[in-house]
Amino acid sequence: MARRNDHSREQLRDLAIRSVLNIVDRDENAKVTTRSVAQGMGYTVGTLYLVFRNLDDLLLQVSSELLQRLYSDMRFAVKDEADPQATIFVLAMCYLALAEQYPGRWRLLARGSSTVGDNDELDKVVEAIFTLVETSLARLAPTRNSKEIAIAARALWSAIHGICVVSTSSHLHHRAYFDAKALTRTLIYTYLSGFMFGNIEPLTQPS
Repeated sequence: MARRNDHSREQLRDLAIRSVLNIVDRDENAKVTTRSVAQGMGYTVGTLYLVFRNLDDLLLQVSSELLQRLYSDMRFAVKDEADPQATIFVLAMCYLALAEQYPGRWRLLARGSSTVGDNDELDKVVEAIFTLVETSLARLAPTRNSKEIAIAARALWSAIHGICVVSTSSHLHHRAYFDAKALTRTLIYTYLSGFMFGNIEPLTQPS
């Protein structure tokens, strides 16, 4: 085991996050515990509590780190894309790639923690991701107001999230018959057709 003073507090935080990611990368269904994280770091469990309030706090910071990386990947992927519809598709592919290439990380992110609502930094990153989607939606449908744009972005992304759930579930994936990329492309193009040319009332009026 490493000595307590071998690493700074920030380095310990990074080691812990890396340990969590290594655990779920090896086994996407693995249960993350303080003991398994500490073992991966080469430290005792007690050291974790010098950096994090509890396991939820650690998992919250892991989620924040994953979202920051996802946001950076998304921004880079669309930086040269001029077409708003293609931009939305590329953003969706970034999210799908996380789910398919790193299912353990995606499930950890999707599952969240019981304190997820208490993290302003995480909320800001989520809003920044939605802003990327909203910007393209606003370009596609300039007659829509900001509330309609915000609702549409969240409705569309909820559906994309559902495709990711199917893609990462062996039971559901086997019965989906088509790959996730084809499903996502169909979803986006169908939804955007209705969003650009359909009646606006369903977006703002209660059912």
